[in-house]
Amino acid sequence: MSSEKRYTAVARVVSIDTTKKDLSDDNSYRNTAFVEFTDYKGQPAKGSFTLPKSPLYTKIRVNSQVEIEYDDSIIPGGYTVFLLNPELYERIPTEEELAPYRRNSKRVLKQSLMGIAALFIAAVLYGITKSFLVIAAMVVVTYFIMKYGSEQEKADSDKFLSWYDEE
Repeated sequence: MSSEKRYTAVARVVSIDTTKKDLSDDNSYRNTAFVEFTDYKGQPAKGSFTLPKSPLYTKIRVNSQVEIEYDDSIIPGGYTVFLLNPELYERIPTEEELAPYRRNSKRVLKQSLMGIAALFIAAVLYGITKSFLVIAAMVVVTYFIMKYGSEQEKADSDKFLSWYDEE
């Protein structure tokens, strides 16, 4: 067991990418911040660390400066990086910032319920009539279900925070 020496540095976040850890479920996505900094030898170095799931809960954005801690042992492609004092970068979203996310969730839930009801009704009608007009009607109804709430969705589209938005 070797005792690795850790160093601290100020790094610039060059990109933030969402990657899938495994195929199990939605919670298997991970946001990774890639940073560039100058190591203890004075050489340019790279590394990455994990971020919260949404930009709503952190102040870290692309091109922001963060304090990091990194190991003495270099791995291929960069150092093992840890965010120093992560509580400094936490943020609590306001109700106004959360409102578009809540409206989006409600809209998707309503669309799902209408779609299930329409599918059930179409299946019963097709079972009774054996007419392909029922399938055509289902396609038309599906179009209108998908259009439900589209005006609000367009109005909210620019209100979702991204990893590039300034604080």
